[in-house]
Amino acid sequence: MSLKLSDIDWGNDSAERDPNLLKYFVKPSDFDKVSKFRKPIVTGRKGAGKSALRKKLESDFATHPKIVVASVAPTYEVMQAIVQDAEMRDGFGVEIFFTYVWLLHLYRAALIEVGRRLKGEFVSHSSEIARELALKQGQTTPDFLESLKLVLERVKLKAGKLGDLGLEVKDSLENAAKIQALEFHVLELTKSDYTFVFFADDLDLGWDNSEVSNNLLLGLLGATNHIMGRHPNLHTCIFLRDDMYRLLMQSTQHSDKYREIVQVRWESDALMNILMERIRFFFHGKDVHPLIVSFNLVFPQSMGVKDTMKWLYERTLGRPRELLQLARQYTEALDGDQPDGKILSEVEETYSNWKLDDLCSEFRNQYPDLRKIFDYWKTSYDRTKYHLTKDELAQRLEAILIEVPCKQEWFDTLVKRGDVTGLARILFEIGFIGDFIPGGDKGTRIVYSSSIAAHNPRLQEVQIHPCFRKAVRTVERIRKRKTEAGSNPLMEVEIAAEEARIVEQ
Repeated sequence: MSLKLSDIDWGNDSAERDPNLLKYFVKPSDFDKVSKFRKPIVTGRKGAGKSALRKKLESDFATHPKIVVASVAPTYEVMQAIVQDAEMRDGFGVEIFFTYVWLLHLYRAALIEVGRRLKGEFVSHSSEIARELALKQGQTTPDFLESLKLVLERVKLKAGKLGDLGLEVKDSLENAAKIQALEFHVLELTKSDYTFVFFADDLDLGWDNSEVSNNLLLGLLGATNHIMGRHPNLHTCIFLRDDMYRLLMQSTQHSDKYREIVQVRWESDALMNILMERIRFFFHGKDVHPLIVSFNLVFPQSMGVKDTMKWLYERTLGRPRELLQLARQYTEALDGDQPDGKILSEVEETYSNWKLDDLCSEFRNQYPDLRKIFDYWKTSYDRTKYHLTKDELAQRLEAILIEVPCKQEWFDTLVKRGDVTGLARILFEIGFIGDFIPGGDKGTRIVYSSSIAAHNPRLQEVQIHPCFRKAVRTVERIRKRKTEAGSNPLMEVEIAAEEARIVEQ
């Protein structure tokens, strides 16, 4: 084989910017629940493949002449303009206001899409309205800020402030957004067998966990709930990060309305299929017989005593993006056409540091300055074990609450309470540590928040997740290395010295 493995293109991290995504798309386990409109909300952690799923669904529905897809995604700039606007913070940035802005925006997007398709053919009255909207917008989806300003100016013209509308607020907002007229035309089109699918994605762009930004998203949920209740041919699919969904459910009195969700989760076999589809795509048409294109054409068969795919899976939080990042860093470091376990082991530290940065970025709005905790952990517990008892974890977390100079509200609250358990639960929630559960019917296991939908951690013993161990410079568990050492005297001496140093620390 003359090809270099370093030439493998694993695709773009962003589904929107990956031109080949649909050529090697792998369906997550609950794909049918979304594609058949059984669940209106799709959740998953950052990098779980939500946008890839949306792109696949858009492609599938595009082939159906009577399914109209209206996709909306406010940009970072739009979200920031809204959450930083003085009028939004001073009375307008509430859930009910945003509900009607979203209704206006979604209905207009749907009608514009119908009009874009119709072009010059014979049309009914409602179709003509849709076509006119498309022509006015240049056949593109209207800007969200345009919809917001339209409703805002009409409300201000009538009452000045939203609070001045009193009991008339709902009717006034409905009139300001002209919902009845737009909804009439959408419902008329369903009589011609049109099915409308409303997608909303990339909602974390510009979201900052403020009251206004959360109300903006709750307004979206309220709007989509309203839409689905109007006709069986109206469907919505909202893509939200897990943590954002949980925060929204905690801040609304109507959480029972939004419990029908699909969580995007991946098992090891499915993630291996993601790698394999991209490997096949790369070698297709090249001077390599299809029968020899396999996982082990690129990756070594094992890493130490572990199967390589299991080793790779353990170093992710069960998400495609991070697996592809690790694969990319590995192949880019290769020189030649042969897999190399040593290279894969060497790039683990680079990947681990990237993953820790990614974790801090993912939770920067809920837990700003989270990185300070890990910097302290790395310098204060350098070369210590990654398996900790309850007491050992408590000692570390007490020191962190005392020593780490984090002046953020979430951290100050923990410090004032001396809430070691609260900090431990946060570290479990974000995936940094896992709950070690010895024995029992299921045997000894480690439960991470990324691997199970709901788990109330005991935290009697914990382990740092494998994908972060290199970044915070932990060492292997001593008893595991003793087993692997066998009769190797040099390794036994090394372990004894390391045990002594750990005890001293």
